[in-house]
Amino acid sequence: MPVTADLARPPLLTRLQLALPFRTEVPGSRNPSGEASAYRSAPPNPPPRPACESDNPKCIRSQNLKHYSDSRHTFKNKDVKLFLIRVFAKPPFQEAKLKVIRKIIRRPNGLGKLENKQLLGNWKSNAQGIFSLFLYSPVGVGHSGLIFSVCSMGNGTSRLYSALAKTLNSSAASQHAEYLVSPDPEHLEPIDPKELLEECRAVLHTRPPRYQRDFVDLRTDCPSSHPPVRVMQWNILAQALGEGKDNFVQCPVEALKWEERKCLILEEILAYQPDILCLQEVDHYFDTFQPLLSRLGYQGTFFPKPWSPCLDVEHNNGPDGCALFFLQNRFKLVHSANIRLTAMTLKTNQVAIAQTLECKESGRQFCIAVTHLKARTGWEQFRSAQGCDLLQNLQNITQGAKLPLIVCGDFNAEPTEEVYKHFASSSLNLNSAYKLLSADGQSEPPYTTWKIRTSGECRHTLDYIWYSKHALSVRSALDLLTEEQIGPNRLPSFNYPSDHLSLVCDFSFNEEPDGLL
Repeated sequence: MPVTADLARPPLLTRLQLALPFRTEVPGSRNPSGEASAYRSAPPNPPPRPACESDNPKCIRSQNLKHYSDSRHTFKNKDVKLFLIRVFAKPPFQEAKLKVIRKIIRRPNGLGKLENKQLLGNWKSNAQGIFSLFLYSPVGVGHSGLIFSVCSMGNGTSRLYSALAKTLNSSAASQHAEYLVSPDPEHLEPIDPKELLEECRAVLHTRPPRYQRDFVDLRTDCPSSHPPVRVMQWNILAQALGEGKDNFVQCPVEALKWEERKCLILEEILAYQPDILCLQEVDHYFDTFQPLLSRLGYQGTFFPKPWSPCLDVEHNNGPDGCALFFLQNRFKLVHSANIRLTAMTLKTNQVAIAQTLECKESGRQFCIAVTHLKARTGWEQFRSAQGCDLLQNLQNITQGAKLPLIVCGDFNAEPTEEVYKHFASSSLNLNSAYKLLSADGQSEPPYTTWKIRTSGECRHTLDYIWYSKHALSVRSALDLLTEEQIGPNRLPSFNYPSDHLSLVCDFSFNEEPDGLL
């Protein structure tokens, strides 16, 4: 959520512009530098202001609407189609509210109907002034044009998904996967990580300092000729769930405020500087993580849950899902797949992202995957089926284990569950990295999440980083917070932003993989 004007914030966080992941497809336009651009320019002579407008707003007409989905959805007991609308507004309208003032509907019989409405207000544009919003329209009804007004937004909030997004089904999203992958940040200036870290700490100056965690050296062989690959796995806790559903009874409400909690999350990421970042429960991808991390050199992909529980929370910021980021100066994307997991042939609400990356230093390729399996006691067999489906997908992507593989996730499963055993005994030859921290190298940590809810105290090991044990070696792993550091009120807290601990490992490629991967 954007920082409001009445709060003192460091410059970078205040200046942050939303980088909405939609590109217009109007050909032939040019950007201010004169180069060919996909962005649509505002018409030189905007249409007259309708009588219903006020404050002399600038009007822009959008005549080319792009179908986002040809499938039907249900909204307020009506069959509707989903349209994606994009409008270009030149500065100084970057901080503006977009209103649909007049909607002209063209029906199949050729008769038109004029409707005066305000739809999906309080939108904030990106740095280029591109406004994007969703519009549902009755099936069989076409649109010949829309007129928008752009006026001062003040301290209004920004939402990428409106309440209408509750009806967006994942089959439509998977058919248009380009909207789930962020565009290149070609017009965004890079951020110095140290400067951003200092600004986060300035925002958090009233909170206790973050606890120190140390890396444990796990090397058993000679140093690699290439720098290690640092992978971070973290369920960051969806903001809507933290405030509206999870009932952390010992966590003060003030500790969950997004304006500060997001800085705690960023501080954790910036402190460990992962090359690859795998996140779950991300419901602020487009307004926080994608625009900021892209300016730090990361390329990101987001895949939301089809029916996210976040959408049931009032004032939500859209659905939560999995996100995968990698540093573009270290890796090249070879292949990407968004996977909706199935269980017993049924499509489920859980998702995964699997990407094949090529390491620019060594030329070695490997697959990295992130997932978040079904939660709750009583769903063990469901999780097991989801895990088997994910393993089958990864078997295909890695060409029968020919590519090294790293799988990060919140599996919502203890090591005693079937899904854990499936991964441990898979033909992909996987090992759990955090077992290496134990004395015998065979035991998982005692916990990766520790919280107190109305139902009682919960301490579980649910989060894992799996890796191809013959092709990769774990050079070091970040130790976990101790019980004393976590404190009696458990997680989340003023010190730590999530109910799950982050896991961080440094991997290196084995020079000569011993046998099968």
